[in-house]
Amino acid sequence: MNWHLDLLSVSLDSGTWQSLATSVLVRATIILLVSLLATWTLRRASASVRHLVWASAVVCVLMLPGLVFLLPALPIPILPAQNTSIQPELPRLVFEPAKPTEENDHDYTSPHPLINTQEFFAARNAQGSSNPTPPPRHAVLSLSKMNWLVLAWIGGGVVVLWPLALGHARLWKIKRQSTQWNLEVLTQAIGELQLPAWKARRVIVLRSQTENAPMTWGFGRSVILLPDEAEGWQPDRLRAVLLHELAHIHRGDYPAQILGRLACAVYWFHPLVWIAARRLRVEGEHACDDLVLQCDSRPSDYASHLLAIARGRRVASGLSTASVPMARVSQLEERLRAILDHSRNRRIVTRREVRSLGLFIAISLLSLSAVRPGPRIALGQTSPTQAIARETQDVPTMQVTGQVRDGKGQPIANAGVVILGRRKLPCHT
Repeated sequence: MNWHLDLLSVSLDSGTWQSLATSVLVRATIILLVSLLATWTLRRASASVRHLVWASAVVCVLMLPGLVFLLPALPIPILPAQNTSIQPELPRLVFEPAKPTEENDHDYTSPHPLINTQEFFAARNAQGSSNPTPPPRHAVLSLSKMNWLVLAWIGGGVVVLWPLALGHARLWKIKRQSTQWNLEVLTQAIGELQLPAWKARRVIVLRSQTENAPMTWGFGRSVILLPDEAEGWQPDRLRAVLLHELAHIHRGDYPAQILGRLACAVYWFHPLVWIAARRLRVEGEHACDDLVLQCDSRPSDYASHLLAIARGRRVASGLSTASVPMARVSQLEERLRAILDHSRNRRIVTRREVRSLGLFIAISLLSLSAVRPGPRIALGQTSPTQAIARETQDVPTMQVTGQVRDGKGQPIANAGVVILGRRKLPCHT
C-alpha cells in the first residue's frame, strides 16, 4: 500500500504541480506584457492612470495561482487535432458472491472463475513484503528534482522578503522612540486633499531624532514620520511635505508597494515582475506630485522643496522597502523634470473609473484563469468522451449482488457493483 501512496505523491509533484506552475507562469507573463504595452500606449496619460494599470497587474499575478488551481477548466480547441479512435477500458472488479437467499436465489455463473478477494490480497501482500516493488527510477529522480526546485523557489522568496521584515522591525523601533507632533497645518492639508474622515482620524505625525527623511507607512493607522529639524522648516515646505505624504495615504500607495514586494517574492525569477514593481513605485510618486500641484502649489517652489529635502538624505534600503519615503535619489531627476513640465497630464483617476476598470479586470482574470488549450476536433471525428459513450451505449448490463471485501477480508458496507461487459453472462434461474 505504501508504494501506491509514493507513486501518487510523485505523480502530483512532478506532473500536476509542474503543469500548474507552467500554466501560472504563462498567464502571468501575458498579464505583465499586456500591462507593459498598455502603459506604453498610455505614456501621454496621467501618472495616476499608469499607476492603476500596474497596480492591477500586480494584484492579478498574485491572485493567479489560486484561481488557476480552484477554477474548473474551460478547454479551448486551439491545439492540433488528435486521434480519438480509442477503445474504452472497462473496469475489472474482483468480488466474492454472496450466498443465495430466499429473496435472491439466482445463481450467476461466468466463463471465468470468481476470485476470492481475501486470498488474492493475502497473496499479493505476502509477495510485496518479501519482494517489494520499488518505484521507477525516473520517478525518484523527478521527485528529487522537484524538491530542489521547490526549495530554490522558497529560498528566493525568503531572500526577497528579508529586507521587508527587517525594515518593519526597524520602523517599529523608530515609532517607539519618536514623539507625536500635533500640527495645525496638518488639518489644513487634510482639508486641501479632501481626505476622507475615516482616513484622517487614523493619521498621526511623529518627529524622529534618528531619521532625517520624511516617510509614511501603515495599513490601519497611517504614520507620517518627519525629521526633528522639520520644526524649523518654513510653513510652505512643511505644507508641501505633509501634502505629499497625505497623498500617499489617500491613494493607498503603501499597500500597493507591499503587494508589489510580495509579487517579487512569489515570482522572484521573473524579470517582468520586478519591472512592474519598480514602475508601480515610480508612477506612485509622480501621481502624488501631481496631486500636490493641484492644491495650488507652484511647480518651481515644490521642486525646490523636494530638492532641498533630498539633498544629503539617504534612506536605508530596508526602510525604503518597508515604507514610502518622500524622496529617493534614484528617482529625483525624473520627478523634477515631470514637476516642471507644464504640458504634462496631471488628471486624477476617479472612483467610477477605478470601479469600471476593476470589473473589467475581474472578468478578464477569471476568463484567463479558467481557459485551457485543448485539441481541435477534425471533421468526422468525435471527442474522447463521445467515443467512450458510443462504445458503451449498447453494452448489456447485469447486476450482481454479493459481498465486496477489502484486502483484510472484511466486508465493505453499502458497496454497489455494476459490471459492464461486451457479452452477456449466462444466467441460470
